[in-house]
Amino acid sequence: MSLKSTGDVIGEITLSMGVARFREFEEAPALIARAEACVRAAKLEGRDRIVTDAQLSR
Repeated sequence: MSLKSTGDVIGEITLSMGVARFREFEEAPALIARAEACVRAAKLEGRDRIVTDAQLSR
């Protein structure tokens, strides 16, 4: 992959993502903590993945 503006080669870009669904009456810190746990799980599973809080609760 290269930068469009300069043509400099920057290598491969990957993405690890955590997705947590808001639960009714939930406080923001609890939602953020679940989303962060999802990101950590995605990275531990090999990166370049998406993990949801539904997957974590299984």
